[in-house]
Amino acid sequence: MTPVQEFVARLAAVSLPPHLGNPYAFGVEAGNSLRRANLTRYLDEMQARETAVLLLGEAPGYLGCCLTGIPFTSPYNLQAGFPGPGYETNAEWHTVRREPTATIVRETLAGAEVWPLLWNALPFHPHRPGEPASNRTPSRQELDCGRPFLLDLLDLFPIRTLIAVGRQADRALTAWDISAEGGHETVRHPSHGGKQAFQQGLWAILQAHDRRR
Repeated sequence: MTPVQEFVARLAAVSLPPHLGNPYAFGVEAGNSLRRANLTRYLDEMQARETAVLLLGEAPGYLGCCLTGIPFTSPYNLQAGFPGPGYETNAEWHTVRREPTATIVRETLAGAEVWPLLWNALPFHPHRPGEPASNRTPSRQELDCGRPFLLDLLDLFPIRTLIAVGRQADRALTAWDISAEGGHETVRHPSHGGKQAFQQGLWAILQAHDRRR
């Protein structure tokens, strides 16, 4: 297996406590193999781009990454052509609503010179008890499940600029003492009226990164 395939296999093999879903798990449901294939393709493509920027969110959402397997990416984004052609899709996705955060992130990056690698501090789905079609804020202990996978990605990619989206991702990076050149940057989460601040903050960081290349 390639290093990316090994990474996805490690992700899929994790056993989790209740109320944390693994959208990549082996032998659970047919959609998981679709998500593993999409994530593998995405990481392969981002390696080919030699991306040096990582945009880190909190955790997968049930309308976005939990369906597609790609962070900050909903079925709507795939059908609209982001991140590109060739990704696996599901015939039932036409009934799924847009995921607001994924839509804002993809719209913001559509015209960017630099395409960041998209990832989550916790790559598993925190949901309310008995309600997999819901989102909740992960606990500190749950967030810590994501630390080894972020470290693995930093070994796979030449990341020089690390950007946390929102307070949870910022706190995780600080607690884990993980950074790129000069530490890490933080931008406002785009939800709950934060779209403009998120866009302005992200564009400023990407422009500064581009000038340093």
